[in-house]
Amino acid sequence: MKEKKKLIALIISAVMWITSVSPAFAAEFSSGGEDISVFMQEASSSDEKENESGDTDLPGDDAVFSEGTQEEISPKEDTREENPPEEMLPEELFPEEGSPEAAGAGEASDTEIFSDTEDILTSGEEEAQTEEFADGEYEDLFQSTDGKQVVCTIAPIKRVDEFTPIGTGCDTPSAEEVVMEAGPELFTAGSESEDVDEADLNAVIKASDDLRAAMVKRKGTVDISLHLSFEVDEESWDYLVYSLLLMAFEETGNPWEGDYLRWHFQETELGLITKDEKTMTYTIHLPFVFYTTYAQEQKVTSEVNRVLASLKITEKTTPYMRIKKIYDYICRTVAYDEAHVRNSSYTRQFTAYAALIDKTAVCQGYALLMYRMLMEVGIENRMVPSENHIWNLVYLRGAFYNTDATWDAGVIPEYYKYFLKGSRSFEADKEHIRESDDIFCDYNSAEFKNEYPTSVTDYTVQAADIPSGGECTHSWGAWKTILKPDCTSEGLKYKECTKCGEENYAAVPKTAHKWKYSSKKNNTHTAKCSVCGTSKVLKCSFQKNICSKCKAQRIPAAVKITKISSAGYNKLKLTWKKVEGATGYEISYLKGKTWKVIQKTSGTTFTQTSSKEYPIKTGSTCYYRVRAYCTVNGKTTYGAYSAKTGGKAVAARPVLVSVKAKSYNQVTIKWQKAAGATHYLIYRKNGTKWERVATIAGADVTSYTHTSSQTYPVEVGTAYVYTVRSYTKTGNTYGLYDTAGKSVKTSLGKTTLTVSKTGTGLKNTWTRVKGATGYQLQRYSGGKWSVVKTVNSGTLSHIDTSAEKGASYQYRVRAYRVFSGKRVYGGYSSVKTAKR
Repeated sequence: MKEKKKLIALIISAVMWITSVSPAFAAEFSSGGEDISVFMQEASSSDEKENESGDTDLPGDDAVFSEGTQEEISPKEDTREENPPEEMLPEELFPEEGSPEAAGAGEASDTEIFSDTEDILTSGEEEAQTEEFADGEYEDLFQSTDGKQVVCTIAPIKRVDEFTPIGTGCDTPSAEEVVMEAGPELFTAGSESEDVDEADLNAVIKASDDLRAAMVKRKGTVDISLHLSFEVDEESWDYLVYSLLLMAFEETGNPWEGDYLRWHFQETELGLITKDEKTMTYTIHLPFVFYTTYAQEQKVTSEVNRVLASLKITEKTTPYMRIKKIYDYICRTVAYDEAHVRNSSYTRQFTAYAALIDKTAVCQGYALLMYRMLMEVGIENRMVPSENHIWNLVYLRGAFYNTDATWDAGVIPEYYKYFLKGSRSFEADKEHIRESDDIFCDYNSAEFKNEYPTSVTDYTVQAADIPSGGECTHSWGAWKTILKPDCTSEGLKYKECTKCGEENYAAVPKTAHKWKYSSKKNNTHTAKCSVCGTSKVLKCSFQKNICSKCKAQRIPAAVKITKISSAGYNKLKLTWKKVEGATGYEISYLKGKTWKVIQKTSGTTFTQTSSKEYPIKTGSTCYYRVRAYCTVNGKTTYGAYSAKTGGKAVAARPVLVSVKAKSYNQVTIKWQKAAGATHYLIYRKNGTKWERVATIAGADVTSYTHTSSQTYPVEVGTAYVYTVRSYTKTGNTYGLYDTAGKSVKTSLGKTTLTVSKTGTGLKNTWTRVKGATGYQLQRYSGGKWSVVKTVNSGTLSHIDTSAEKGASYQYRVRAYRVFSGKRVYGGYSSVKTAKR
């Protein structure tokens, strides 16, 4: 079974190799006077040379010796090619839609539906290329070379994970395995592969080839025909489609297939399956979404050819120098796309197109471009992901090495940290631990490690890697331009070492556009380059209200009224934002249903006083609008009007005259009459909040006495703050008020004390105080006042029997009131003196 699989893969590879050879490399190789067929022959026969001689044409291919440790890595026989495979995809592999080749064997009859989807795409529908990742994205932080934290993002595959995984590590299933698994009723446990019908094997291989070809073409919807000699049970369809995907993603040696195709693929799902009972042909309908379009891929192919030609990689360039030149180019020209890294809906960041054309991408774009360019020059490599990152595993001299252009981007080659690294140093970083749960491959599986043996230690540059025969202290010649820049793209230049011939490349900045300007609306103009035809709309650049480019006069922006406030009972003040370049502003008043211009001003405020023509009545809403204008050389242009904005004039602020305590539980508030008021609102402050305690009708009323109530009590000793607000019944309009208010505190009145002599002592008698809870009698003796007696409000006298005969004493008394469990005292009575 394994031998057949290898044979089939070899045949497919050979056919595709013969049908397509890179025009760019053919031209390059033939320029030296050598026939490209010789180079192809050497490439295709590299395995034979190794098998015959025991080693390759470069020293050390049979074993890799790492610097310092001399550790040998030679896990299996090396049969890998060193020369580039074909480069261009033959157009005949993809017939035009609607042609007989594309249409298949004909329409099915007696159709049986095996599975349904709610939305079935038709060939006439547009091919969707991007979609937001509802399932989320994988991202984490890693340390960049400049010390900044950078977010790395790998785009996930969507919906395909609903298929049942095959669970064979990274080993692509053979056609025999697929047939035997899809038709279990035909085979027993002891069946041999010879029992499988050859036509069924060819049908599976053709289906996977057709699927791959359609995906390379970035088809949005694909119908795959599969002619089988047996009935496929419904439970086997997810396995069959998943297997076809795996076979389609198999490494073929073509730069645009393998990992390049797999990592540009975004999503699919098991679609409609129909069966033609007469021909026993199944049709599998698959809707696909890719990160790029076929037109974009064609542009990538063209640009890859241009760049590789500029890098001067020929058949004489050693594998090491091919890798390094491409790595240097990517690290030098591609910047990490930090602007979109957290925007999963912007899927171009995941593509080689973004890295090559936009010059900015996330790690997936870096790795895809690296894969594509290395494969184009005959360097075998794989893309290897971790949970949050992806890089390239590159084959060189008998083993694979880790290479991460994302983390070396922007770094000069002398300071590369992730170029051709062994697993020991590379995997010390948690971001470089290979993924085990990828949908299509377990990169930590024994199958993958055996297929792609990775050196434990870093690669050591050998003499044969550098044409000059060793490390060189370069002596650079003058810069030479390879590609001239223009106003749409950068150029490229290089300089060559006069000692070893090594080349150093650098970008040449774009040339400036030659713009011609034409005026448009809304202070914009069209700028069109007379050289390349590029056109864009730009904002005008004004100097003294005339555009310096298109010479159009400024049209002021729309005015925004920020406030209309009352400036009196019959006045309104308008305030608006300043408009850049405005000479002045025009204010209009809405009279009935007609706008009337009432004023022009150069300022940003205007106050209108009521008049017969333009009345302002307290409490009624008046409407205004404002527009800016610009006058240059006698010509005036007007901007758009502001939104219609209304405001009310409110009654004036009552002037507080006084707030005084009338008694222990009453407060009298007095104010001056306020213009425009029909009522007055009495407020008292509770904490930071004003509470209305009374509404007084009458424009001429100017006083009010507030008596303590259960809702608004007045307690002795407590300070209260009162204010008065004007109010107009028209429009239910509240006027102004003194925001500070006036404070007042009520107190108990003073009692009148009399003292008389009795047979038992000195009798103190006092008058009743309104609101008192009780009284406190005090006597002055021994140089201080002391309490003689505290009584309740019902007692108005007390005999001091402790007074000694013949002695004189002084007495005083005060009332108190209990509030919240505490006594609040009034003032003392006059002091009375008596002798017993």
